[in-house]
Amino acid sequence: MAEPGTTNGENAGGDPAAGGGNDDWRSSLPEDLRDAPNFKDIEDVGSLAKQFVDLQSYQGNSLRIPGEDASAEDVSKFHQKVLAKVPTLMPTPDLENDEVLDSVYTRLGRPEDATGYQIPKVDTGDIEMDMTMADVLKPIAHKYGLNQKQFAGIVADMTATNAQAAVEMRNQQAQNTAALSKEWGAAYTERVNKAANVAQATGAPAVLVEAVKNGQAGAETMKWLYSLSQSLGGEVQNMVNAAGAPTMTPDEASMRISEIRNNKEHPYWITSDPGHKAARKKMRELHTLAYPGDAPGISGGAGGLM
Repeated sequence: MAEPGTTNGENAGGDPAAGGGNDDWRSSLPEDLRDAPNFKDIEDVGSLAKQFVDLQSYQGNSLRIPGEDASAEDVSKFHQKVLAKVPTLMPTPDLENDEVLDSVYTRLGRPEDATGYQIPKVDTGDIEMDMTMADVLKPIAHKYGLNQKQFAGIVADMTATNAQAAVEMRNQQAQNTAALSKEWGAAYTERVNKAANVAQATGAPAVLVEAVKNGQAGAETMKWLYSLSQSLGGEVQNMVNAAGAPTMTPDEASMRISEIRNNKEHPYWITSDPGHKAARKKMRELHTLAYPGDAPGISGGAGGLM
């Protein structure tokens, strides 16, 4: 039973620890805590309780800065939490303010000057790449704020792309050369020399002359130069044809064979003709030119030829 003048839950004696009375509530605390600065502006136990609840809520939303012994993973997690809770912590720099951008680029790892960039080693197989453009890129990279990793990545990707293009070009040239060699047959070397001679005689750049000699100028260029060699006259023609009589291509040899086979009055078909033996020899030579790498039988003539 509560005494008269009081209600359940009230402290008739005004116990400061229970929040009643006008006595200083700190008097109920241990002596070493009564004068704590934290309690200076707290008027009563209710205010203390509210501050405690607010503190707990604050701690639940607070972030602890990793200590010097923290792992890289813990530091990374801390950074992610900070950005998640305060996405505007790192404001977008003014892209029109060069001074601000310079500061940002420096913090992101841009070298002090263009000479600070290191050209990466790129595996290009057996393709030798000219890295001169990487040196040209250095001041450009510095101007636009690239750090070493970005610079190295761009150089590596560009070099790899160019190397792949060089491989594809080399393969295409090899295919073109093989096709032209098959088309020209035994006349290939002779025609390549004539194409190189006419290129040199007409003042073509040395790099083109070398490319023609090595069969790397491209099939269409080789054909054009050879055709040009046949249309020139005078001293140029003499130089181009210095090797002597031209060698026939497989197509030309095949046409000559057809001509002989269709001409029944040709010595090849007449055994009594003084030129029959020479005609048979000529037919063998034509077959060698028409079918390089093959040795087909030659039929025809009075006795046939195998």
